[in-house]
Amino acid sequence: MSNAFSSSHEQYEGVGTGTTCQAPDLSLEGSRQVLADFAHSSELLGKLHLTPQRIDLPVTFPLVEGPRFGYGDRLRWVLHSNATDWGLVIGRFYSYAPHNHCWRWCYLIWLDPGSPSSAWIRADIAWEDDLELLDKEAAQ
Repeated sequence: MSNAFSSSHEQYEGVGTGTTCQAPDLSLEGSRQVLADFAHSSELLGKLHLTPQRIDLPVTFPLVEGPRFGYGDRLRWVLHSNATDWGLVIGRFYSYAPHNHCWRWCYLIWLDPGSPSSAWIRADIAWEDDLELLDKEAAQ
């Protein structure tokens, strides 16, 4: 059995699909390109002027408190140490939070390029209680 990824530019056959795919470029130059693409997309996302819009829940949705944060809000994780992540709300969903034994709002956050975790992840999720507005003074 041969290694499908023996070369960074080798083609391989998708398992069970019958399709041929390009293997990822795992070279140093490929890594630099991924970082450049990330920086470019983060820069573009930061320039978006998203106005927080009220999006009504479906009529059949359970009667719950609405989400505290809107799309485009700049949030950070509540400080538990000196380093925390921050970013832009790009999604949210209502889900069961096993640690609270109840249903809660959860947010999808596009991390700012200066955020500590942005070196290895572009987006993360967090429960509403774990987030706060990035600049409380500016928001008031």
